[in-house]
Amino acid sequence: MKYALVSVWSKENIEKYVIELINLGYRIISTDGTASYLRNLQIDVNTIGELFSQKELFDGRVKTLNSYIFGGILYRRNVQKHIIEAMENNIPNIELVIVELYPFENFSKIEYDEEKLFEFIDIGGISLIRAGAKNYKDVIVIVDLNDLSWVIEKLKTNILSIEDRRKLALKAFYKSASYDSFIYNELLNRWKYSLFDSEVVFSYRKGFKLKYGENPHQNASLLFNNYYKGFSQSIELIYGKELSYNNLLDSFYAYSIVSEFSEFACAIVKHNNPCGVAIGSSDTEVYLKAYESDKTSAYGGIVAFNFLVNEEVAHLLNEQFYEIIIAKDYTNDSIEILRKKKNRKLLKVKDFNKPKFFIRDIGGDILICEDDSVLYSKMELLSGENLTEYEIKNIEFGLKVIKYMKSNAILLVKDFSTVGMGIGQTSRIDALKVAIMKSGERSKNSILISDGFFPFSDSIELAHENGIYLIVEPGGSIRDKEIIEKARKYNIKLVFTGIRHFTH
Repeated sequence: MKYALVSVWSKENIEKYVIELINLGYRIISTDGTASYLRNLQIDVNTIGELFSQKELFDGRVKTLNSYIFGGILYRRNVQKHIIEAMENNIPNIELVIVELYPFENFSKIEYDEEKLFEFIDIGGISLIRAGAKNYKDVIVIVDLNDLSWVIEKLKTNILSIEDRRKLALKAFYKSASYDSFIYNELLNRWKYSLFDSEVVFSYRKGFKLKYGENPHQNASLLFNNYYKGFSQSIELIYGKELSYNNLLDSFYAYSIVSEFSEFACAIVKHNNPCGVAIGSSDTEVYLKAYESDKTSAYGGIVAFNFLVNEEVAHLLNEQFYEIIIAKDYTNDSIEILRKKKNRKLLKVKDFNKPKFFIRDIGGDILICEDDSVLYSKMELLSGENLTEYEIKNIEFGLKVIKYMKSNAILLVKDFSTVGMGIGQTSRIDALKVAIMKSGERSKNSILISDGFFPFSDSIELAHENGIYLIVEPGGSIRDKEIIEKARKYNIKLVFTGIRHFTH
């Protein structure tokens, strides 16, 4: 006699598969809940207690943890000693294990107290899955009810291959691992343990294969985090071709920048660096200011907005070529306008909450780092008479932007808009030269934000020569005294923030 063990949480439609299995000669063993559901539909099924004289114990905490059940799954059909031992002990021949786990993930989102939530941690189901997967050559294990149709069809003609069994076993081990990782992360969060002082266990599920990676000769795919709802799970492609590896990186970066602000904000990003950012009181104003920051670099870039895009902004966007536009939403008319550009992708963001950490790969190992969320620890004026409220607000704007510029980075700001950027240079003076070159005449009366301290006073001299009147840096150089004296000599306001913002 061959048996199929069926234990599922969502029982809807399971009966049609069970009937097909019965027709294929399987006898059904089930837990009490699933058995009761099937019996109400006049389907012949046995509970574990009926076959092996073991009732469910402790309010259902112990159901399938039974030597007969696990013996029936784990004994090896090609080992004579196992076969004899199974016969002598009346161990059933369980050839098929169908398990759907308690949906801990769903119940974790409900504000249950710990005691109630723990009742949704599946014990027996996980054990059944691992047992079935371990003995995959003899046992078919199914953890995704969507697999039942094709498995049953192959069983009807006896063409279920060893490769099919391996795929099902891999899926089972993945289910076990991802289930435990979700529990671990939920408890880490509930019990308020630091992610930076603990072991890290994340699981990811298949998203989709990407056309190629960072370059056309590289393979790539997108995986979704099972615990944290990441950026790619929060976006909707409402127009255009599929997203590429670089599209996803740049879109995330661009939208992260505008998410820093409560005001209308626009960011234009190219190759994972901003080339224009602005905030203001109107949608068209912030776009035009961001575009004017660096018109040349903006071409072919990604534009992000933290507001609904209307027809007026859409018409302005159509005057240039942008590969991707990403926003909170769009009016229907703006979508029709933006769709006129064929080689364009429109993304809509739905409820994205950026995690408070990020992960970087270093050749297979990973670094985990807290998100850069502290703008400054002080606003210490070391040269000049006073800071106006307007200047402080512009400094705060610049600090929020420079966090997203690769080091060494220099940012020139004027009227809540970037006017010059020096990004990713190996010396700070070169970063300043690039920023001034990009800004042209707009450097006059601008505010300079530096992501790190100035090691030499030559940058102060260059800033003075180009009309920069206020410099903001973290301080901390062994030549700080020299830097301060030089700023005072040229009557440049100098502010130390105490916080650096390196981005590698």
